[in-house]
Amino acid sequence: MVFDERRYVREVLEPARAAGDQPPDDLSLRYALPDPLVAREVADRVKQVRICWRKARGQLRFRRLVDRLEGEHLRLAPLFERAAVGDLAPLRAEIAAAGDRTGRRRAELRDRLLDAAGELRMLSPADLREIGGEATDVARAADIEIREPDPLPDGPPYAGYARARDALDALGLRHLPEFLTGEPRAGRVLRDVPDLRPSARWVGDQWSRRPHDGNRTNADTVLVAVRQVGDRLAELVRYDVVARLRERHQQRASEGALLRFAVDDLGVDPDDARRLVFAVRQEGAPASGLAARLRDLIDAGEVQAAAELAAIAGEQSGDAQVLADEARRRVAAATALRQEAASLLLSDPDGAWLRLADALRLVGDLPGAAELQAGLPPRAPSRLEAAVDGVAVALSWSPSPSRVGQIEHVVVRCLGRVPRHPGDGERLPAEATHARDPAPPLNAPVYYAVFAVRGSAASAHAVAGPVLVRPEPAEVTVTAADGVVAGRWSCPPEAVRVLVTRDGTPVPAARTGFRDATARNGTTYHYRIAAVYLGADGREAVTAGVHAAATPAARPDPVDELGVEHDAAGRLVVTFDPPADSEVELVAMDGPPPWPPGTTLPLDEVRRAGRILRAEPAPGGLAVQAGPGVLLAVSVAGDVATVGAHREHVSLTPPRELIAERRGEVIMLGFDWPPDVTEVEVVWRTAAGETRRLPVGRAGYDAHGGVRLPAPPDETVTIEVAAAATAHGQRVTGTPATTVVTGRTTVAYEIHRPRLRGPLTVTLTAAAPVRLRRLLLVARSGPIPQRPADGRTVMSWEDLDVPARLEVTLPRLPRPFWLRCFAEDDTIDLRDPPVRHLKVG
Repeated sequence: MVFDERRYVREVLEPARAAGDQPPDDLSLRYALPDPLVAREVADRVKQVRICWRKARGQLRFRRLVDRLEGEHLRLAPLFERAAVGDLAPLRAEIAAAGDRTGRRRAELRDRLLDAAGELRMLSPADLREIGGEATDVARAADIEIREPDPLPDGPPYAGYARARDALDALGLRHLPEFLTGEPRAGRVLRDVPDLRPSARWVGDQWSRRPHDGNRTNADTVLVAVRQVGDRLAELVRYDVVARLRERHQQRASEGALLRFAVDDLGVDPDDARRLVFAVRQEGAPASGLAARLRDLIDAGEVQAAAELAAIAGEQSGDAQVLADEARRRVAAATALRQEAASLLLSDPDGAWLRLADALRLVGDLPGAAELQAGLPPRAPSRLEAAVDGVAVALSWSPSPSRVGQIEHVVVRCLGRVPRHPGDGERLPAEATHARDPAPPLNAPVYYAVFAVRGSAASAHAVAGPVLVRPEPAEVTVTAADGVVAGRWSCPPEAVRVLVTRDGTPVPAARTGFRDATARNGTTYHYRIAAVYLGADGREAVTAGVHAAATPAARPDPVDELGVEHDAAGRLVVTFDPPADSEVELVAMDGPPPWPPGTTLPLDEVRRAGRILRAEPAPGGLAVQAGPGVLLAVSVAGDVATVGAHREHVSLTPPRELIAERRGEVIMLGFDWPPDVTEVEVVWRTAAGETRRLPVGRAGYDAHGGVRLPAPPDETVTIEVAAAATAHGQRVTGTPATTVVTGRTTVAYEIHRPRLRGPLTVTLTAAAPVRLRRLLLVARSGPIPQRPADGRTVMSWEDLDVPARLEVTLPRLPRPFWLRCFAEDDTIDLRDPPVRHLKVG
């Protein structure tokens, strides 16, 4: 069946647009599918329908609908792809499910409309236009009355209505009809309103017979208003009822409360009450009628459609006339711009594009303007350059000089010929001025073209080519051993062979490697590994090649033994006997090396298995910084290495700044706690050879403010502090820090004063004979001296052998005064006698 594009627009697109740009749920209708479904016909029909969509999108009134159709087509595309290859089951299932979706959507729309209609079950055409879709049909099916709100008076027909209203309230009346008829019901106020003028004359006669009082005054005020309006009495009655409803509405009364107030309190006819409440609530809502429709079209950009609607509607007045005139003026101006653009199509396409853009801003649905604008190509880009980068091609160009409209640069690639248009060849992702072809055909002529595209029009192209991508051998590695150099690589599949030269001389090579056994140790050789391709003419083309150098060397001797110690800075000092004719590198590994000592292998293999440490020369070896693990020594000569000895170690930084102070039989020890260490081991030895050990944790050290070590006060003690840890299931310690605390001998002295005259006697005693380097006797009037400088030195003795008895003349000082001895010797602890023995007088 032939696809009728005009019929499709008339029967599908126009109703969908009228339904609020709602695409048909029925896929058979949306895509005009044949019945029964045939795979080949389905694919053709979908293609024809989408072409029709693209054409319709040029008209502004269909643009929103087509955008929604195309957006939903992304979800449906896999169904049509499967249908094109003969699998129609998913498409049939989707068509069947569309009916259910339609029912659910209409049910949801019905609920929305019922909510909007409320208790009145009334909606205006403006309400339905705002809701959109199939609102009108669904509203009628739900028994919702669709009507324009009744016109209500904006003001009273009598200027003194406010005084009349106050008078009615003072008389206790609900409204004006009750004053005129005596009945509490207002009755009909919108249609078939009864003539109340006879009742007004009768009421006037009745009140004229009443005596003058406050009620008579209020009644006269109301009667004056009735006489003033004359034949417009029905309008005054209507305004009185409407004013009371408006007051309740302004007090935010609900729809139901307004309806009950109108019927029960005011006594308005129920049908008139519904219409009155509906009209009052609609005041301030979107306008309806011709003026509202024209305004909606103009606001939506469909000015041409507004002008056509005004022409069909005939004569207008008020707002409709103003809007119709505006639509006609904008259509005339846009038409003039379109004609001006048509004259510039060949000479200045950018200028024509700008004029059409101005025309479309005035009249969004100007016939033919969008299509004409979309067909205006921008100016062409220039200077397309292609550079081979390995197996990829980098492209760059100067962008289009055009600066109007949304311009996109499209890059395409063709094999063996120049691309003719943006859809000819394989499209590549592109930025504003550059693109990259990550996988071009290899060893084949490739052409690239860049187009500037604006809308549906493309510029002339800028071309680069032919480009031949001939990659080099990849993953090239060249290693040297004793008198041998070997190479390995990955050969491109398009290459016919690999050419290897050594210093310009060809070297026999296979497709993936070579072995040069003519090399001599100690000489550096330079190799070039190039790929060879066959051209279209059958000739060989050789690439520039990959350069590599290697120096063969004799097998280096291994390192037999390693010594590892810590220096004061926390580094590892590794000592060994250096082998001849080779360098030693230290490799850090997590575990023992996989090769036995003496194994010779490529240096790269060793470096892949561990981490080469940066080393500094040290006496007898090298100093390195390394964490816990295994240290491996390898002897390196050229590109080969021989595995030597290895040692497990723990990197433990020694403590620093040891301070030891003797306090009687206890030594107080303090130091700078080493970083990253949780425990230290303290070892102290006396001169007699006794050794004691004490593990100390960081928390205990901080809690006690140091370490307390018991030690005889008269013995020299050597103290060592080393960081400790557990490695490989064993307790290990690092390099210790050492300090020595000398022993102190206790020497006691007594001072004997003569009873009358005679010398002062000082007696020194000790547990064992000892030599005192210097002894001072100090006297002071006032407080007892605490140091030698606190008083006058009475006498001093050098190199005294203890025990000893010394005599000195008693000083002549005002009594009372004090005497005290001081020992200037770090190994002596001088003990004072009782204080009373030191006071004289």
